[in-house]
Amino acid sequence: RSDDGGRTFTRIAFTPVESSCREPLAALAFPAERTGYVVLADGTVLHTADGGTEFAQKVAIPGTRSAPGGGQATPTDAVFTSTTTGFVTSSDGKILRTTDGANTWSVVSDTQRPVRAVTFADAVTGYAVGAQSLFLTTTDGGATWTARDIGAAAPQELTSVRCATPALCVAATGKGDVLVRTADGGQTFTLPAPSSEPVLAAAFASESRLVAAGAGGATVVSDDGGVTFTPV
Repeated sequence: RSDDGGRTFTRIAFTPVESSCREPLAALAFPAERTGYVVLADGTVLHTADGGTEFAQKVAIPGTRSAPGGGQATPTDAVFTSTTTGFVTSSDGKILRTTDGANTWSVVSDTQRPVRAVTFADAVTGYAVGAQSLFLTTTDGGATWTARDIGAAAPQELTSVRCATPALCVAATGKGDVLVRTADGGQTFTLPAPSSEPVLAAAFASESRLVAAGAGGATVVSDDGGVTFTPV
């Protein structure tokens, strides 16, 4: 955890010793300065109300090894839109929602394709991406999700998604040869190829400024929201 803009960091002790942790960290989300959630690979959910000094165990993610009845799913990402409402994606194709601080979970989407990442651009507009060109949108705060066709000639493994506005978002791909961009909330898509090297992650600094990076330290920037790119 950093409290000085990233100049220094201190350890958040969600496990006594990292080297002997049987279940590694899968995802975390801090919707407020002191309130955070940590999700482990076996589906365990931990909650902190003091910025990470102490953690209390919550209800495990359904379908995972820690959940009642067990399962083989692995959590892949987590995002909270408030201190009590959050979403977790899973390797078995589900998006799960809690509205009571991880005391209960419900499935709000099940595509049977692994979901890799989820984000919300505002309180009601969200995006999730995953395997086989999976691109999902919600405009009702995550209650329902709609699959979109990204228009790729071959299936893409979408690994992350970041947004500058509720309409403008970019997803990275596992292969890294293209990014997947929408400027109209998932109605249409373009697939810009920002670099001759694989580009594996992208994020917005503003509505116009986009930075992407990848193999061998390749870095490119865009000043038109991801339409064109310049190598750094």
